[in-house]
Amino acid sequence: MPKIKTKQKQNHSFIAGFAYSWGPLCWLVCTEVQPLETRSAGYAISVVSNFAVTFLIGQAFLSMLCSMEYGIFFFFAGFVMIMTIFVLVLVPETKGVPMEEIQEVLFMKHRVWGPMVRDFWGEGGVRRWSEAGGGGDDSVEVGKKGAPAGGLALEAAAA
Repeated sequence: MPKIKTKQKQNHSFIAGFAYSWGPLCWLVCTEVQPLETRSAGYAISVVSNFAVTFLIGQAFLSMLCSMEYGIFFFFAGFVMIMTIFVLVLVPETKGVPMEEIQEVLFMKHRVWGPMVRDFWGEGGVRRWSEAGGGGDDSVEVGKKGAPAGGLALEAAAA
């Protein structure tokens, strides 16, 4: 049986640790924090950006490994620490929260996102369509979920 070198052990332990912890989280977090109205677009953007960054890492990994040797694993371990801090500070806990209440329960009350969401939506959760970037008639209001209250097509047909 061949003897496993120290670098191989480091490589295997890094890959096993990433696959067990952070690897699947990039797919899970983006689905958990998206409200139903923006879930498909948000998930599509997440997938495209994940594939693009994975491609770039795959292209750069070998040259980084040759130049940094075992230091590359410290480099990626630093990014894991940054990701951990990011999640602890900026990603709200979604356990037990229904999908319909993500915006109100999680983001309106979050210590970091709350002030920004309240500035955009207002305290009542209703924003004018023209203020939300929809342009046109000020009589159309946008509900809490981002869709026009009463439906944009109905309002446009009535006008």
